[in-house]
Amino acid sequence: MAQDEPGSLVKGIRVRKVLLPSGGGRTFFLGNFPIQFCGPIISLSLSRSKGKIGDVLHKEYPFRANGLKLWKGYEKIKERNDESVIPIDVSNGQRNRAYRIVDTILKAFRELKSSISVDRGDRDNINIILLGTRISFSLNECETKRRYLVERRTEFKPLYEMVYDGRPQINWEIYKARNSCTNSERASSSSISYIDAVDNRLEKQIPTMITELYKQCCDNEIVAHLNYKKQVLEYQLEKEEQRAKELREEQQQREQKKQANRNALINDIPAHADRWFKHESLSRYASELEASLATYADEETARLLRKYILLVRENADNCNPINYIL
Repeated sequence: MAQDEPGSLVKGIRVRKVLLPSGGGRTFFLGNFPIQFCGPIISLSLSRSKGKIGDVLHKEYPFRANGLKLWKGYEKIKERNDESVIPIDVSNGQRNRAYRIVDTILKAFRELKSSISVDRGDRDNINIILLGTRISFSLNECETKRRYLVERRTEFKPLYEMVYDGRPQINWEIYKARNSCTNSERASSSSISYIDAVDNRLEKQIPTMITELYKQCCDNEIVAHLNYKKQVLEYQLEKEEQRAKELREEQQQREQKKQANRNALINDIPAHADRWFKHESLSRYASELEASLATYADEETARLLRKYILLVRENADNCNPINYIL
């Protein structure tokens, strides 16, 4: 008989685990359905030896095919080439120590309110943004040359190999802060390295390296702020120069327009003189016609003469050059 044992929580509900007997090829019956166990219980195979039972199961549960899978083994993926991680390259003996060092460093930067991220890509990486400055590091174990024995020197290969020597080393890359460099200088950076030593363990150097990195980030931020102010002033000066240039161009255009009007007046002086003499002649002519109105007794004739005098004066006004000069 199957026995019950305490199970696990599934969606907040505790489920009891039922221990099934290990078969070895034996057949058990679940109601009227025969169930065959093969070795350790991995799957249950519903027998379809009886046509009626098989047809009923196939019609009601067509997705089950010939059996019902209860459990499938899970194989852990050892390496994931599509995901980047923090760049750590040490031997197995130094792995836990390297993890502790990196964990301490990341906690220190979190206390400084910095952002930490790992970008997707083919290469392992880590980016720390502190006061606008991007910092990156890699932790690796130093290597030393190990010579081969004398009897192996005849082989056509190097006489030594590189092996880990147990001294972890951390390399820092500090990139310039925003607004602190031009586009051509954007990729430049400075490097700092710290190596483990017998009298100065790498763990004890963490406060020193954090202080030095923070100092450089502050310097970069100050430079970036000054450069930003410089860019603002340069922009304001450029804007003022552009406005002054526009004002000079407008003034020059006004002067050119005035000179053109003056030249036009000079060129039109003879024509204006002719218009003036014609204006004076027509004005005198109109005045003489008005003086002769008293000699006409016929009212209709006087009316027509007055209308003609108005036309003469209108023509005299059109000939007046003052209207074109002013």
